[in-house]
Amino acid sequence: MSDTVLQKTTALCSQCLRAIPGELVDVDGEVRLRKLCPDHGRQEALIAADAEWYRSLGEFPALTRAPAEAR
Repeated sequence: MSDTVLQKTTALCSQCLRAIPGELVDVDGEVRLRKLCPDHGRQEALIAADAEWYRSLGEFPALTRAPAEAR
């Protein structure tokens, strides 16, 4: 099974905390964040152990509300 890119994003290098390009990828039913720092190389992190569950989260609207008034 080939890896499927679910979304492109901006991530942080785990060492220098620089903003770097990343991809959320379905790898054998898991969602992983793959990223590449020019100084520290390739990095990968597990985001969700169940890709179908992760995809289902997109079906729910984000709940938003206005910020509280400053007093």
